[in-house]
Amino acid sequence: MKRALAAVLSLIMALSLFACSDGGTQEVSQTSSHVVGGHGENSEDIGMGETIADGTAGVQVVNKSAENFYGFYDNSYDYSSEERYSVAYIVQTSGVLYEAFSHAFSLWAGRYNCEYAFYDCAGSVDRFLAEMQALAAEGVKGFLLDPDSQFYPRVTELAEELVGDAWMGCMSYPYGKDGLMNHPYVGFDQYDFGVRQAEYVINYAKENFEGFSIKDAAMINIDWSADTLLHERGTGARDTFLKYYPGEDERFFNLDTAASGGMTESAAYELVNATVKRYSDIKYWLICGTINQFALGALDAVEENGLQETSVITCCGGTALINLWDSGEDTCFKSAVYTAQPIYAEPIFGAMYYMMRGWCSAENIWSDYENSRSNGYGWLILASFCIERDNYQDYLEWVDWHSGFNWSEYGEWSGTKYDIVLPPLD
Repeated sequence: MKRALAAVLSLIMALSLFACSDGGTQEVSQTSSHVVGGHGENSEDIGMGETIADGTAGVQVVNKSAENFYGFYDNSYDYSSEERYSVAYIVQTSGVLYEAFSHAFSLWAGRYNCEYAFYDCAGSVDRFLAEMQALAAEGVKGFLLDPDSQFYPRVTELAEELVGDAWMGCMSYPYGKDGLMNHPYVGFDQYDFGVRQAEYVINYAKENFEGFSIKDAAMINIDWSADTLLHERGTGARDTFLKYYPGEDERFFNLDTAASGGMTESAAYELVNATVKRYSDIKYWLICGTINQFALGALDAVEENGLQETSVITCCGGTALINLWDSGEDTCFKSAVYTAQPIYAEPIFGAMYYMMRGWCSAENIWSDYENSRSNGYGWLILASFCIERDNYQDYLEWVDWHSGFNWSEYGEWSGTKYDIVLPPLD
């Protein structure tokens, strides 16, 4: 099969030791959930990390502000003296990004003195729900959840029934039957993600493609319209493209995988492959991949059609791109808007833990981060960074310094500090 897909599949096979649980799902234990490359494999807790949240752990804290990093790890608190709780990360369908996320969660679980397990439900929502029930019956007190976003209403209802507030959605925001957000969430400015993707590929083309003209070019955005947040990235990309090139609507292609095969690398490949073949007169392709697997599918299609010298791909995420760079590959997949998993995982795990301990409730954590769409819940906004081949290692070494985990193993950190939390959305 296509090179990138085969590489990812082989990595997943190498990464995990699977065993069947009573619920019929696949489980990855804490000790076996490694990720490829320096960032994850054999990583360990090597130090305390940055002291930005000291004094926030425990019931005595009144101010549960995101601006004060409430829910981040408190280096001054002795979590090891507390009861050891069992927590679980459940995903509907795993992949390289979820494996990396799980490993980051496992490291934070060690810091918070928790037993941790990772469950892959092999694409089945029924298994996902059954696993939640089985784990709660076995004594799991906190959940980290990544279902197919279409099934969030039932998942959030069951989570509340089983563990009260002690759960967090991860990669997409949780919502109820009314379509409204119904729990705190750690996320990003998705519209801005689209803007940044589009600006990157436009500027790259102008700077690197000799004789570049929009009259010989087109932009592709790979969409997953079933998820409101991912769809916002496409809106941001389209608006940015038309800001740079007014009236060129016919040169923007929004390819929706929700209507043609699902949220997979192969679906993205098929859509991009068909598009570049149909519009063979277009010389330059500017591709906003949206997520890792879509970008990899686009890369396969572009290379198969011999367009790699006149195409540029970016995405949000970046784990797959880092794997390519670490393996020595330099392709037309040039950048990603990225937040490293230890940074992304820290407030998610911390909020789940703090609610599990009763130190805060879903309604009062990060109340300074409520916005017009958050339905009265805190929506913490994390910063992200545009990684390219010449800067990604230094960024990841900063991640090691901040977290105190030996995640990257690239060498010395330059001393450059990066933002962690951004201001609230409107």
